[in-house]
Amino acid sequence: MNNVALFLTDTNNKQHTVTYPVSNSMLSITDITMKEICDSIGITGLKSLHITLGVHDMVINVMCYTLTDTIYFESYSNASSYIKILKVHDTNIHVVGHHISHIQADCSNIFLADCQVDKLEIGLAKQFENIDKNPMIMFPVNKLDIRNCMIKKIDIFAQCQNIDIQGSVIDEINNKLFSIPNTKSVVQSFHVWQNTNIKKITITDEIKRLKLDSSTIDTIIARANTFIEEIEIKNSVILNTYGFTNKNFKEQTLESWQIVEKSAHNDHNLNLRSEALYNILKLSSEGESAIDKFLLRIFDFCVGYGYKPIRLLRTAGLIILTSAMLFSIIQLFKTLSTTSIPINLYTIKCGIGAIINNIFLSISAFSGQSGLERCDGIIFWIGNTEYIFGVILFAMFVNSLYLRYKE
Repeated sequence: MNNVALFLTDTNNKQHTVTYPVSNSMLSITDITMKEICDSIGITGLKSLHITLGVHDMVINVMCYTLTDTIYFESYSNASSYIKILKVHDTNIHVVGHHISHIQADCSNIFLADCQVDKLEIGLAKQFENIDKNPMIMFPVNKLDIRNCMIKKIDIFAQCQNIDIQGSVIDEINNKLFSIPNTKSVVQSFHVWQNTNIKKITITDEIKRLKLDSSTIDTIIARANTFIEEIEIKNSVILNTYGFTNKNFKEQTLESWQIVEKSAHNDHNLNLRSEALYNILKLSSEGESAIDKFLLRIFDFCVGYGYKPIRLLRTAGLIILTSAMLFSIIQLFKTLSTTSIPINLYTIKCGIGAIINNIFLSISAFSGQSGLERCDGIIFWIGNTEYIFGVILFAMFVNSLYLRYKE
């Protein structure tokens, strides 16, 4: 037995209750049917329409209805309802406490609370209309608001400006907006919060602000034109990402690089993953003490936190040239202490030759083959210190190669 009760409020704020006769499993709401009901009870202007349903396996069709901006679908407190299809065209919906197999919503505002939905399609019919009339226009949806719902699949064929998902469990969200040349779908706000769990999200548009708060997303997939201007992740977990690079984000933050790292790992992109891990460590060190920051900067300069082994060539070259300069200065002072050096072409050639010899001596000292002895004085200790640095840098190099290419 299907029970449908209409709660109508007129423009004078007077409330009316009507039991709507349903002879079959089809409920059609149009301007014509609602005007007939309003005329029968003396309502000249309708302010709001609330429909309470106690139905099973019913098809509800809202078409050509303009008397109110929104229709509120509610359930009896002691009876569960099962709606087979809820189809809405050009009228906002506010649905609470129903089990719905299939929702086809082509309207500006969609509110679902305490519902179980197998499939939700947004903007499909409207988008086909736009393709026939003007293919350069995307159907806009002002807000999709989902609270405490269990939804298996959401397919979005429209430009949703605001998406708010609270305390819900959703298997899949797909953005299936048709590709329009030189046109972007822009989501102003995408807010997932209060212990929401989403298994998979596919993003194909631009998101101005993405905020995750106390929620879990198993997988996020980035398709063409994905671009996120601002992202905030608070007490939330994203387990897997695919298709993301740093070019998908306007601001290179810790959160964005964490997403890029997971995506690069899954896509087996070693270079991008190393770059992401480097930036994650660099951004994570901002709250360290002054001493830790100093040591981390040295580690960054030498080997890029272990993810940029090529930097060791720069560091080794700097150490070798510094040691060669010290060797040359020491030799110059030793020579000046015993004799004067005239400035002419011959002495300049001898000085250049001495510098070159000291560079080779520094290279030998760096590799531990300098042949220096204690009788050489301070040069001996500089050479051994350089050798110690060489051993340390070699260990860093081996470790960084392992970190970068271990997978």
